[in-house]
Amino acid sequence: MSLRVLFTALVVVTAFVLWVAAGTASATVLISEAGVHTGSLIAESEGHVVLDNPVGKIECASKVEGKVESHGEAVTAGGNISNLAFTSCTSGWHVTVVSPGSLEVHWTSGANGTITSSGATVGATVGGIACNYKTNSTDLGTLTGGSPATLDINASIPFHNGSIFCGTSNTLWTGSYKITSPEELFVVQNADLPNFDLTVPPESFPEGVEVQVELIDQISKMEYTVEKVIVKSIKGKWEAFEVANCENQKVPIQKEAGHVICKMKVKCLAKGDEAKIEVPSIWATGKVNYAYKAACL
Repeated sequence: MSLRVLFTALVVVTAFVLWVAAGTASATVLISEAGVHTGSLIAESEGHVVLDNPVGKIECASKVEGKVESHGEAVTAGGNISNLAFTSCTSGWHVTVVSPGSLEVHWTSGANGTITSSGATVGATVGGIACNYKTNSTDLGTLTGGSPATLDINASIPFHNGSIFCGTSNTLWTGSYKITSPEELFVVQNADLPNFDLTVPPESFPEGVEVQVELIDQISKMEYTVEKVIVKSIKGKWEAFEVANCENQKVPIQKEAGHVICKMKVKCLAKGDEAKIEVPSIWATGKVNYAYKAACL
């Protein structure tokens, strides 16, 4: 059996994904115009938000800044808030943030999800009366995916401590925020992402041998389009030729694994050379760029 036939017949393995791992376990992922979003998030109130406690109704402008620090297979998207501010409050109220806490996003349906907050401590003072409230896995409201995405707050924030005039009941936080960065944001399940395999393990390219590579889609839950399959040399020289159906290829929903999306032949020239096989894809809620590390043996 020739090396070419041998390597083409190798069992399908899960490729090493550099930019995003598309697993089968359910989890929440945020998608922006750049792909799976792991950067900063900035949201600004649309008009005033309202904090309604027993002492009075407080209306303020507000801004939230944070960063997505967790996401992926079997992980909920979330991260710490670096800045939570309430400014220009009405009726002489001053709202200060002792701790901004952290947020988690939980997918619900479509490109939307719910937001929960933990560890955020907010104090409201007026005329010597101070009321403090603290979140603890508190449901804040709905994140609606779009360009831009919006955050609709309708939350009951637990009383923490303060003046006897504050009572002990929760304060109601309502209002709407617009996500200003990134410009578009969507909430999806990680299991809905395309799940690619290669017929040749990425590190199994023999020196100087033409190897046929097939890009195979495992079970996917939505239609998407493979823009183009690209082989980029990191070290040394790699060649890709006889590419078939690897550009602007629309892939329907797959109920069974093993759908061949496209085929190509790849050759590396010297042992130790490295390349990256990229699969930029567009689907209903954004763009995902998969990348597989390839090594010449």
